[in-house]
Amino acid sequence: MGEPSAALLSRLLGFFSQHDLGAPEMTVTRRGGDMIVQLESADLGAQLAPVVSAKMGSLVGVRHVDLTFTEIAADHAPNLALQPVPAHRPSQRMPGSRHKRSSD
Repeated sequence: MGEPSAALLSRLLGFFSQHDLGAPEMTVTRRGGDMIVQLESADLGAQLAPVVSAKMGSLVGVRHVDLTFTEIAADHAPNLALQPVPAHRPSQRMPGSRHKRSSD
């Protein structure tokens, strides 16, 4: 869930490109002043999915990321679904991320 911005969509998709993954299935919905994006990818895998979702959560304009794993019946490969949650929670910064303090 985040601000309704086409630039935000391209930044979210950029994480798949950075890891040389295929384009995910994507659903975009606007609700009031929010944009809800659902991305699903069987290519991501259980180890990379938390890393990518944490990076997505650190983007300016992203309000919340929900990581959900499901199994694909055909081959039992992990599947990532980034889905919105109704309650608003501020996104969390990744440990070790750079943050400029006002005193710097």
